[in-house]
Amino acid sequence: MSKLLTTIPQQDDFYMPIESLSHRSTWMLWPRMKDNWHQNCKPARHTFAKIANTICKYEPVKMGVNKEDLPEARAMLDEKVELVEINYFDSWIRDMAPFYVINKAGQCRAVNFQFNGWGMKNMPIMNQPDFKWDYKVV
Repeated sequence: MSKLLTTIPQQDDFYMPIESLSHRSTWMLWPRMKDNWHQNCKPARHTFAKIANTICKYEPVKMGVNKEDLPEARAMLDEKVELVEINYFDSWIRDMAPFYVINKAGQCRAVNFQFNGWGMKNMPIMNQPDFKWDYKVV
């Protein structure tokens, strides 16, 4: 069951766990902004594939991929990497997905915030219709 809380995590003794703490899986998003990633995303995709293919040896990896990129991602990624079809614009999942916080009792909460492109620095990009997909990743 989930519900929207009116308190901030710190008020309820929740905190951000360190990255080395045991977790269920790693989430990533396949690079797709061809104007942002050089050479039509090819070097970035190669690097993301190498990272995901390494991580999946140790824990589950879920890779969000836009529909049109599914065939290429599947070809480059280890079969253990689970592909999740999702629409998004940018590939920095930490900027749009929820953060998970925990407390000493082991309870977990998802914390959502609306990424604003580093203080609206990238406002022209953020006004593009497909950038709004990023708000739905959560």
